[in-house]
Amino acid sequence: MASESESSYFLGTLNYYYNLLLMTTKGRCIVVTVLVTAGSILLYRWRNENNKKQITPEVQKVPDLNELHRKMREEREREERQYEEERNLKLSRRNEEKRAKTERSNMEITVNDREDELNFMRKKHEIEERMRKLMEEKRNDQLVKDKLASLDQERLRNQGKLALEGIERNIERSREIHRRNVAELDNKFHENQDIFEKQESLRKEEILEQEERFERRRREIEEQLERDLEEMRRRNQQRRNEMDEQLRQIRMILQMKIWNEVIESNWTKRLNSLRSSNQDIEKLYSQMTRNQDRQLLKSQTNSLLAAVDHQKTLMENEKNEMERMYREYGKSFLLVIKDSVDDVSSQCDRTLYVLKHEPTNSAKIDECVAALSKITMSIPTLAELKRQWKDGMV
Repeated sequence: MASESESSYFLGTLNYYYNLLLMTTKGRCIVVTVLVTAGSILLYRWRNENNKKQITPEVQKVPDLNELHRKMREEREREERQYEEERNLKLSRRNEEKRAKTERSNMEITVNDREDELNFMRKKHEIEERMRKLMEEKRNDQLVKDKLASLDQERLRNQGKLALEGIERNIERSREIHRRNVAELDNKFHENQDIFEKQESLRKEEILEQEERFERRRREIEEQLERDLEEMRRRNQQRRNEMDEQLRQIRMILQMKIWNEVIESNWTKRLNSLRSSNQDIEKLYSQMTRNQDRQLLKSQTNSLLAAVDHQKTLMENEKNEMERMYREYGKSFLLVIKDSVDDVSSQCDRTLYVLKHEPTNSAKIDECVAALSKITMSIPTLAELKRQWKDGMV
């Protein structure tokens, strides 16, 4: 019971000093120290009690040991109470010192606050006095400034009146000068208008002459194109007649199974005629590329379309003739000629498509015309056929 009472007292003391000292950092350190000390004491007591419980009955029966143990315990408890009293006394002294120190600090702070308040009131009074003097000086300065401003305004009004009179005189002179300038400009305008009307009349006459010259030139070019087309048709018809005659002779000689200079000459002329069938196309395309007049582009494009269409017709007819002759005579070189003219006909189709659907795409038209020229020249010559087929042509 005594031990429990002491523990309660000890814990109550700890709780009191804990609440008292926990408010400051130093107090927290003291609380931690006290807690560590209390823990050590409690641990020590617990070990003693545990040791008592572990004493065997035989040992407890020894009177001397029990008495000795009791005296030692009483001595230890007396020392602990003395230690606690000394420690509590020290804590009380420290708390008293701290409380006194806190009161002195509060007193000093109160005195300092009072001094600061007195200083503030004194400075405030000084500032108000200075402001009053400044306001008084400002009012005096303002009266002087108002007087000076009144004099300046009077002087400026006089100067403004004089300046206004001078400006009115200058304006009147400027108006007079402006009236003279306007009159001169009107005269110059009428003179320039007469000159402009004459120049405009001459310019219109020149434009009409240029339009007439251009129209004459356009008609001449169109007439020349018509003549060229007519000449092309005539040459094509002549070439067609010649090729028909050549074909007739070739068929006749093939029927006779005779190869002589006549048939060789006819084959040479026929193949050369096929190889040169795009000359009109190249000529018309060259004229079209040199022409800078966009109004003539349509007629030139139509002429080029007619030339390409004629070459396609020529190649289609030749393909049909070669196919028919191959069925009749079975000569393999006829198929070579047929395939060559068929390739030319296909390129004519591509060129016609571009000319009809992309007439302004000069790069693509140039590519198609160049390809047509190249593939036309790929039609074999008689010498090439003879080297390939030798005796198979009779």
